[in-house]
Amino acid sequence: MPLIFLSTFIRFLIYPVFVLGGGAVLLAGAAQGLSPGILSIPLLLVALGGALLLERRMPFHWDWLRPRGDTGADLLHGAAGLLLSWGSMALYAFAGPRIVVSPEFWPRHWPLAVQALLAGLIVDLGLYVMHRMSHSITWLWRFHAVHHGAERLYALNGERRHPVHFLLEGAPGLIAAGLLGVPSEAMACFLAVFHIHLLLQHGNIAYRAGVAPFCLRCG
Repeated sequence: MPLIFLSTFIRFLIYPVFVLGGGAVLLAGAAQGLSPGILSIPLLLVALGGALLLERRMPFHWDWLRPRGDTGADLLHGAAGLLLSWGSMALYAFAGPRIVVSPEFWPRHWPLAVQALLAGLIVDLGLYVMHRMSHSITWLWRFHAVHHGAERLYALNGERRHPVHFLLEGAPGLIAAGLLGVPSEAMACFLAVFHIHLLLQHGNIAYRAGVAPFCLRCG
């Protein structure tokens, strides 16, 4: 019985350790003057390594450990997605201060963690709306279908997205955040944690989240 309890406890710890731990590293780095955007690169590599290791130790489906000839394509999609994400952040840092409606509107005096959470709500709303539209509008679905073409779930295919759809999906939230004056540091913190979330959301890991006894899966 104690071993069963310990195993369940570990499964509930995986998500908060990855997501909250990653956020804590970014905030601690920012407090020391390190750029969250730059710090996110080694952080995501460590998170990816941890997710791949957990997939081997406690997979959700053993059969999903078997490659389907998809690894190379997913690596390319992942590299393209991260490059687009960092490129978008660079553009956001440049253009954001130039399109903001009112510099005094955003609460820059609030803790960076709170600002990152608020930025996440704005961006995630844009992602949600575009995701719903991508399932109902034919021309958007043609791009989004790339993401749903995977035959299995594992850590690498969380970034399996068509580059055009990647830009279309993220643009509304980023533009809205820029208009509201969200600082680039807060946006970089959110996006880094979001990518860690994608690793777990699509990862072949038998973890648990929340109070319900099931794993989060891709919708």
